[in-house]
Amino acid sequence: GETGEGKSLILSAITLLLGARAQKGLVRRGATGAVVEGRFRLQGVDLSEVTDPVAADAEEVCLRRVVVADGASRAYLDGALVPQRDTKVSIFTPWDPHSYAVVDVPEAIWSNLGLTYLAHTHIPTIWDKQGKTLEPLEWQLNEDGSLVFERKLPNGIIFGSRVTPEKKIVKVNLWIRNGSLEKLTGLRAQVCVMLKGLSGFNQRIHANKVIDGSWVACRDADGQRWIITGWEPLHRPWENPPVPCLHADPSFPDCLPGKTVQAKGIIAFHEGKGIRQQIAKLKALYLNRQ
Repeated sequence: GETGEGKSLILSAITLLLGARAQKGLVRRGATGAVVEGRFRLQGVDLSEVTDPVAADAEEVCLRRVVVADGASRAYLDGALVPQRDTKVSIFTPWDPHSYAVVDVPEAIWSNLGLTYLAHTHIPTIWDKQGKTLEPLEWQLNEDGSLVFERKLPNGIIFGSRVTPEKKIVKVNLWIRNGSLEKLTGLRAQVCVMLKGLSGFNQRIHANKVIDGSWVACRDADGQRWIITGWEPLHRPWENPPVPCLHADPSFPDCLPGKTVQAKGIIAFHEGKGIRQQIAKLKALYLNRQ
């Protein structure tokens, strides 16, 4: 192309979509932000390492990057996220009543049927493809202070969560009850611990996060306080700095019709050094995972 036809602009937009650092200068003076969107064909692309849920038969995805005037940015896969509040619960720190993490239990469930549940609307689930809508639900607050959520899916599968706060940790139970007529296999869930509302923990970097076996932890900017999460049985631990969030995503054994399978996890806070020693202590006390 000729000089001035916009080649550099297009290349800059593509590199931004693919994860390049966003600069303040990308936003025009007087504007509140800039948006870049691109649609990519997936022919021949291996999706096994993609951390966000992508339909196995997807032929293309839409990437979207939003940059605000101060240079901060956020990326979206397949359009803007439209979260469902049903499965989200806020967990406040013991040191600041205004600082909290938002935990999605679960954010997503997969099975041999496909993407069986998703707490967003940017990727179609098996129910979306059938034109079936899931109505909004609310958590139930129990007398012991625990919160319980349960949803029945169109084919009879029921899943639910119990969040129980204790003095030093928050216990979480997640179950799947097979009310369908077929065996469920390949069961796993995505449980997201979102750090945006956790003061001092919302740096979008890898350096403040630790993965220790099946456990994931994040420290604050001063390096003195930690949030820790672990699940059993475990599918995989990972962290996603651009959000930022932590994951110790659980898996489940195969489930016959009429049976129930469960996973258990914890959210914990720690002040001080020795994070790996603290994780070892939590393993022994709560999940017995070596």
